[in-house]
Amino acid sequence: MTETAYPTSRAVAERIEAHFAKKIAAASLTGTVPVPEARAVEEIINAAFWASLLREEGTPTTISLALLAPEQSSRSLTFDPPLALDPAVLARVAPAVERPGIHLGVWRQHDELRVWGITRTVPKLSFVLEVFRPGLLVVKYRRSETSTNLPTSLCSRAPKQNSSSSTAQSMPARHPLSRRCSRFIRPQDAGI
Repeated sequence: MTETAYPTSRAVAERIEAHFAKKIAAASLTGTVPVPEARAVEEIINAAFWASLLREEGTPTTISLALLAPEQSSRSLTFDPPLALDPAVLARVAPAVERPGIHLGVWRQHDELRVWGITRTVPKLSFVLEVFRPGLLVVKYRRSETSTNLPTSLCSRAPKQNSSSSTAQSMPARHPLSRRCSRFIRPQDAGI
């Protein structure tokens, strides 16, 4: 990836891998649900963060990325060829997939992560990263096969910038995720 690395992506990737490994083991799904590797989590967070700072069609990028193989999704639309996991590409397709419940499927192909398509189904305990606004990323997972609610596992906010920078401001206190995010993020990880 040619983009400058987002420091938080590396800081939280191993914690996210450990968190999902623990959840998958507790649900007795070891071997049936892949644990998201820290390297993949870091790449996805990095690409999503930089994409969140871009605008397409005049609106900020809001997307949901699900780490799963195409075979794991029963209702999907497959890209041919798969798209690069690149911030500019993510920003370009964001207006088409901004509705809740629509995810861009990401999986490793030929030793690099690629966006293979669009899916509405995500298996239980699959890693999902949602971009809500510039600099606000939220890690989620599906609790059960029948649930459509994806509970929050971890939030990451871009560090506060001076008042002249509008691309990476922190989330307003009135935002519904602000209380939930503050529980999951440590100031040293968020650069706050």
